[in-house]
This record gives sequence, C-alpha cells and structure tokens, in this order.
Amino acid sequence: MVLLVVCVVASLYAGRLFEIQGVQSRTLAADALELRLRTTPLLAHRGDVVDRNGAVLATTVERRHVTVDQTLVADYVDPDDPRRAGPRAAAARLSPVLGIDVPTLTERLDGDARFGYVAKDVEPEVWREVAALRITGLFSEQASRRTYPGGGTAGGVLGFVGDDGHGLAGLELLLEDDLAGEDGHLRYEVSGESRSARPIPGGTTEEQAPVDGSDVVLTLDRDLQYIAEQALADVVRTSGAESATAVAGRVGTGELLVLANAPGVDPNRPGASDTADRGNRAVTEVFEPGSTSKVITLAAALEEGLVEPESRFEVADAIVAGGTRFKDSHSHPVERLTTAGVLAESSNTGTIQVGDAMTNDQLHAWFSAFGYGRPTGLGLPGESPGLLADPDTWSGSQRYTVMFGQGVSVNSVQIASVFQTIANDGVRVEPSVVAGVREGDGTLVPRPTGQAERVLSEQTAGSLTRMLESAVSGEIGTGSNAAVPGYRVAGKTGTAQRYDAACGGYCGYTASFVGFAPVDDPQVFLAVMVQDPARGKFGGQLAAPVFKTVMGAALAAEGVPPSTGEPTPYALTW
Repeated sequence: MVLLVVCVVASLYAGRLFEIQGVQSRTLAADALELRLRTTPLLAHRGDVVDRNGAVLATTVERRHVTVDQTLVADYVDPDDPRRAGPRAAAARLSPVLGIDVPTLTERLDGDARFGYVAKDVEPEVWREVAALRITGLFSEQASRRTYPGGGTAGGVLGFVGDDGHGLAGLELLLEDDLAGEDGHLRYEVSGESRSARPIPGGTTEEQAPVDGSDVVLTLDRDLQYIAEQALADVVRTSGAESATAVAGRVGTGELLVLANAPGVDPNRPGASDTADRGNRAVTEVFEPGSTSKVITLAAALEEGLVEPESRFEVADAIVAGGTRFKDSHSHPVERLTTAGVLAESSNTGTIQVGDAMTNDQLHAWFSAFGYGRPTGLGLPGESPGLLADPDTWSGSQRYTVMFGQGVSVNSVQIASVFQTIANDGVRVEPSVVAGVREGDGTLVPRPTGQAERVLSEQTAGSLTRMLESAVSGEIGTGSNAAVPGYRVAGKTGTAQRYDAACGGYCGYTASFVGFAPVDDPQVFLAVMVQDPARGKFGGQLAAPVFKTVMGAALAAEGVPPSTGEPTPYALTW
C-alpha cells in the first residue's frame, strides 16, 4: 500500500513535470521572461520653433528625474564619517546639490517604498553631481522640459505644453503632429522585481529608437515682435487700457512679421498669467472696428462707380438716416468735403452720404469680400471669424452703422488684412504665420502660401492709397502721430464704441490705427488696437504713436529704402 501510494504520488509529479517541461515550457518561459523585462521610454526630441531668421523661440532641453529605492538608502553609510548613516546622512549630502532642505529630503528618502521621486526636472549636470555621491538607492529617469528662451516674446502665439510634453495652446497645439515626434522604448532583462533592479549583462534587449519631431519655421521676426510687445505694454500702462494688439506683415505675401498682445503670457510659466492673457487676442478677440472700417464703404462706392475721389459733399455734424440720428465725433458747421476729405476727417455723416446709394446686399458683399465674417486662413486655436450679420436681418439703423464700422465685429488680423489688400493693388492674400517645417535632414518643406483673390481694381486701390496718405499727412487728417520720418505713410485712425458684456452695452472704446508704408512702394502693413483705455480714447492719440514705433522698426528690419517721391494728394475740401 505504501509502494502504491508512492507510485501514485510520483506519477502525479511526473505528469506535472511533463506538462510544465514538455507541454507548457515555451509559454512559461515567455511568462518568466516577461516578468524580468523592464521597459524604459526613449523620449523623442520635440521640434524647435524658430523665427524667420532662425532665432529659437521654443526648444526642448534634457532633464532628469531623481528616483529612490528607500529600502536601499537604509544601508547607506557616509564615506567621510562612518558614524553617519541612513536616510538623514544621505539627505545631508544631497541637500547642497539639489537645493532642497535636509528635512524634506529625509522624508523622501526614509521608508520602505521600492520607488519614489526625490526631485524632478533637474539638469543633467546636477544628476551627474548626485551620481558622484554614490548614495545607494538613488537612480534617474530620462525627462525633458520645454523652454522658451525669449520668455514672453510671442508667448500668446507660441502657446505652451502640459506636464506630459504635449501642446495645450497656440502653435504648440496646432502643430502638435509636426513637433511631437514619436517616442521609442528600450526593453531589457533585470535581476529582480523592484523598479531599481539592475540589468542582466547579456540578457534579452529590444530597442525601438525614437523619431524626433520636426522644427517649425515661422514668418514672425523675433526682434520686431519684442519691439511691438514693449510698445503695446507701454500704451496699456500709460492709458490704463484693458489690452492691446498689433499685427504686421509683408504686403505682397501676407506673411505676418508681428502678432503681438499685451498683457501677454510667459509660456515658461503660463500659470503666472491670468487666464484671459494666455491666449492670442489678435485672433480670438472680436470688436467693432469703427472708422478704420470706413475704407471698405468708400472702396465699394469707388469701385461701383458711385463716387470719385473728389466728388463733393456738404457734410453736417449730424444727419438723420433710417429714422436714427447719427453724428460725427465732434461738433462742426457744415463742411464742404470731397470723398477724400470725408475719409481724411473720418466723418461718420459724410461716410453715410457716400454709401447711401448702395443696397444692403451690395454692402454685405463688399465687407465679405474684404474678409469680414469668415476665417482669416491662419487656423490658429480659438480664432473667431467675427460677426457680419445677414443683410436681410439688418435694422434700419444697422445699415448705416455698418458703413462706419459699428454693428459689425472683426479681429485684429481681419482689419489688418483690409489694408494689406489696398496696399497690394487690390489683391487680398490670406495671412500666414508658418513658413514651413524643417525635416530631419535639414530640408525646409514650405507651407502653402495663402490664397490670393482680387477684391479691388488696381485703379481703385491706388486712389484709396492716395486718400489714406492724406489721413496721415493732410491738413485735416487725424493720423499725423503715425507719420514715420523719411517714409510716406497711408493709414486710418479709428475710435469705436466698445461693446462689453459686463455692462450689457456700449461702455468704453477701441482706439486703433491701421495703415501701410511706404506709399510709393508698399511693403509693410500694420494694425494697432487699444482696448478700453481709461485715459484717452482716440486712435490718433493712443494707437498712432505705437504704429509709428513699430512701423519704423519694421521698415528698417526689412531694409526698405526711404521714400523718394512726393505726395500727390486729392483735394479734401471744395
């Protein structure tokens, strides 16, 4: 009976051994290997963002996370003083290297956890100093950090990334697929089950190399962007304004050189800025443009053949149209103004007389042709197309307010694009901010240029340019503060009532100046907007000086020679 029992037991063991070694051997061996394998991510380098001249606006730098196996730190002995041992002794050695106080480090090192973080995002040099201390139980993980060398320069355009290294706003979000790349990994056999287990020499190793992201080249000019942001910050501070924006670009191509906001955000520390300041107001914030929009009404009337630049009007300071009384910004006796004079003096009542011969459908078509009520083509996150209501819904008064830039809303890029069209002989080119993507071999793959469409005839655009020059240099022009020494400048001031949801109506103003230079060979267009100033309200007072500063710097940066021709103004009065 004993022999029988022994045989039965032995047969059971034999059967089990046969099952393990003969039937399940490959499966069990694979499972055992899987238990010994560790996977370490190999991080792809996120592509850089550079300006048109190659200046780095965003880059990724190597960092390390210092990790700990607390059970191993317990065995640490200070080599300089054997009487000092354990977590507190290790913390005392680490403190001056990591810049963390001893009690905090002691808490992180003491315990029985097999894995934990001691410090994150330390520079590689710091990790090398930590490793040189030879403290048992300390290890490191590969990490990286996105950094923006220019601080807040172009912060609203660039956006920022999250803790996981992926874009959360701005171009970092829009161009995620180009910038991110693809992480790789390294799988290797280790000698134990803890996170701190050592690799087995000659053991199984499998590596998938990371694919780095591509560099992105912008059309922006870093130095011009900085100058514009400083000028905007100054006017916000001195006027007590809520915010300000500036948009500048090349006339012929629509490439943006400046896309500036104030207040702005430092993408190195986005949490330090108010939520409202972390975006790109130049495309997200819409407003009623006011008098800068009058050029569309006058352009439409000229192109339709309803008026000539020197057509004559008797312009009072108030007029009743559509059952509503409209008035100019200041009281004045009846003036004898030409069409050019109406624009130069920025007369609301004169603009209504010029545009009154057009139907609602005609007006709507012209405003739409200039880009109102539709996306700019930039495709930036949060961009608003503005508001251009269907003409069938216009009230009797809205028909007339639209003529002088109220009752219609745009963003800063849209109003800048209007003047780009006029400066470019009537051809509208969609603006762009990304020049191209640079592949790993250094080849720049250009992004498609913006679509071009003729909006005005070359003759009408030329007439408007002469009229806009009078608004800056003419005797009754409102934009004299925008004049750039040595250059002939065309432009228009704007002082619009500003709708604010907080007060449930119009309370405050949008002060603006939009224009281009030089008149004899337009190269650069520029729009400056100042929102809700507390001290001052007129575009010629607040926005025009900023225009002068930024335009002067842009013309110099672009190497545009000074103007040589003389102005040929139209008669402004009769």
